[in-house]
Amino acid sequence: MSKQAVLVEGLGKSFGSSKVVSEVSLAIGAGEIVALLGPSGCGKTTTLRCLAGLEHPDEGRITIGGRVVFDAASRVALPPEKRNVGMMFQSYAVWPHMTIFENVAYGLRIQGLPASEIRSRVEAGLRDVGLADKASRFPATLSGGEQQRVALARSMMTQPGVLLMDEPLSNLDLKLRERMRLELRDVLKRLGVTAVYVTHDQADAMVLADRLVIMSAGRVIEMGEPRQVYERPKSQFASEFLGTANVVDFAAVEADGDRHYGRLPDGRRLELADEPGGLRHIVRPERIQLVAPGASGSDGAGENVLEGEVAQSVYMGNLTYHTVRTGELALLVQTTGAGPRVGERVHAWLPRAALVCVAPT
Repeated sequence: MSKQAVLVEGLGKSFGSSKVVSEVSLAIGAGEIVALLGPSGCGKTTTLRCLAGLEHPDEGRITIGGRVVFDAASRVALPPEKRNVGMMFQSYAVWPHMTIFENVAYGLRIQGLPASEIRSRVEAGLRDVGLADKASRFPATLSGGEQQRVALARSMMTQPGVLLMDEPLSNLDLKLRERMRLELRDVLKRLGVTAVYVTHDQADAMVLADRLVIMSAGRVIEMGEPRQVYERPKSQFASEFLGTANVVDFAAVEADGDRHYGRLPDGRRLELADEPGGLRHIVRPERIQLVAPGASGSDGAGENVLEGEVAQSVYMGNLTYHTVRTGELALLVQTTGAGPRVGERVHAWLPRAALVCVAPT
């Protein structure tokens, strides 16, 4: 990883008797985009506000760009304007009575820069976000996505060491949001911006972030690259918050030579790819394959194939989700196209590599 831009150590924050952030520690490299991801009330926004200086933590230490901006032990607490951070909020927060140029130039005028430098930097910033031809227009004449790009250009004008974003895409409709995810990541990467992005939307986090920090009840539950956390989660909470997961609880795990198996409560067993660390495993719906009766998966003849019946099917166009009941176990299976019908007997193959051991939560 490149030079460290943000370091958070043992951060804690309470409101009255309620501890909303507890022992949060993370390091963010220069140019890295990190998403704080979790349900409402998990502490992600409070953590972001502590970074910005909008909340005063009770414990811990925050370093931005090599400079300590907060340290509970030594009572250091720099105000927001001295932390060299930019902010993008859930609302666009653009001033309706100012032109796009004036909105973006606002922070530079506060700094007292010469008019020629302001014009040069604002024009460059608007080019970066694709709004160079709209400098003289007012926000009401722009789309939601364009207004969000104005907010991005404004937040970057003062060349902050880190950009803090609190659900900046949540007010956009679905199609525009999907496009803006890609546009926002492209701009941030092209400019080499270090960013912390708060969201409860897993799609925003997966598309935008280089690394995910999954939070629950004020604590960091898990962190890692999106693919790593999705495919090999360490906790049940992470597996279920980031996508959909089937939970498989084995009654026992056992070795048979150099192979390892999980034994279901009804006695059936499934081969595992790794030596398990516990009884609880997850498997993603798209990793389960429905095979014809009598067929087997590539793990070997009959290995990890469970017979069952389709109890429910939900057609979503390019995908269909089936609930397959096999003994006491109900599996959600994703297929392309329509797939089998309700009531049909099917054989579900669970590849051993798809069974991932997780910590119960």
